[in-house]
Amino acid sequence: MAFYHYPESTSVNRIIAKEKIYEQAKISSEIKQLFVNEIKEIRWRNKLAENTLNLKADDTLKEIQVLQITLKGEHFSLECLKAIDKAIPSPIIFEVHSVAQIGVWATHKKLNQKGTGMLVGDHYFNKTLPKGEVERKPLPTSISLAVLYKGIFTALMPDEIVAKASKAEGAPTIEALLAHDETARKLLSEIERVEKKVIRERQFNRKVALNRELKLLKERYHALLN
Repeated sequence: MAFYHYPESTSVNRIIAKEKIYEQAKISSEIKQLFVNEIKEIRWRNKLAENTLNLKADDTLKEIQVLQITLKGEHFSLECLKAIDKAIPSPIIFEVHSVAQIGVWATHKKLNQKGTGMLVGDHYFNKTLPKGEVERKPLPTSISLAVLYKGIFTALMPDEIVAKASKAEGAPTIEALLAHDETARKLLSEIERVEKKVIRERQFNRKVALNRELKLLKERYHALLN
């Protein structure tokens, strides 16, 4: 479950001007046009921090922001979320609202080695449901802001990835889970590539070899998840 009730103590409820994002992220005119065409409003809904949740923070994670993105239509470009992530120097949980659906989106952000800025991940995880099916629950029980962030973020990841990694490692880090997920996505991409080659191949011997390769890839993929 990725949909939460955020405590009143964390409420900010402030509109963020798109121009602030343009300025901070130094985005292109093409990305600006995506904001204009696709996004109706950006609202800073909640700030999860030591002084709003009474959870211990540290130098690597001081705040988590919850932003509500209200769309003009049903679809949006990930480039918009990437621009916002670049503009705001803390992890962000996006709630993306269209007329019919609500989606929770996030990429992993962490402090760089020099401690001077945030490293933004290149893959976004999400859980999206029709509005009528969204059921919210309290935030995960946590002893620190870092533990809370892990609970919120991993709820967006594929269940089978989290379950498999947890079974193998007990309490895997976010980085370990991301590594498992990246391996699975690469294998799946390779499976799809070889499947297309099998369909196109006309030479019998080559088709047999490709099917053998495909079988091995699928075995590796299922072993990773099961």
